[in-house]
Amino acid sequence: RRDRIYWEVKLGRKDGKVSLAANVKSLPSQTDVITETLKVFAKFGLNTEDFFALLGAHTIGTASCKLITDRINSIDRSFIVLNFNPLFLVMLQQACPIGCDGSRRVALDTGSELVFDTSIFKNILNGSAVLNIDQSLLNIPTIYRLLQEFLTFERFNTIFVRPMNRMSEIEVKTGLNGEIRRNCS
Repeated sequence: RRDRIYWEVKLGRKDGKVSLAANVKSLPSQTDVITETLKVFAKFGLNTEDFFALLGAHTIGTASCKLITDRINSIDRSFIVLNFNPLFLVMLQQACPIGCDGSRRVALDTGSELVFDTSIFKNILNGSAVLNIDQSLLNIPTIYRLLQEFLTFERFNTIFVRPMNRMSEIEVKTGLNGEIRRNCS
């Protein structure tokens, strides 16, 4: 099936014995400026195309309202980028109104949030990205070309595998610092 993506992975990687988001210090936040985020990824040997392909993983999953509330409910509109689809903005404001429970969830990819496809790139192009980091891609001229290219699933799928494999080699634990997981969930 087209919505299933598979790739070969190296076996035997040691990971930490505890997995907590608070312990992840090497990856940038979704609120970081895109140029700084690209620099962080470059330190790991990932280029702009790799970074962009990895953001395609936002085609599946959700975000908590607390991650987007400032952006969508900014009184002075300073967080609202000019290329934000106004109808989509209203929809997000209704899903995450001011004062709502920050743990409420919204789909990152409207329309096909349970399918691994390229619709996140369509969302970005039409101003309907939930996360600021996704929507801010339109502000980088060289990225616009990639957005167009990644609308084709085969192109996206081909590129996506490369940085996923590279990411699996970042900060691998050694010695007694980690364990080889038998259950990766």
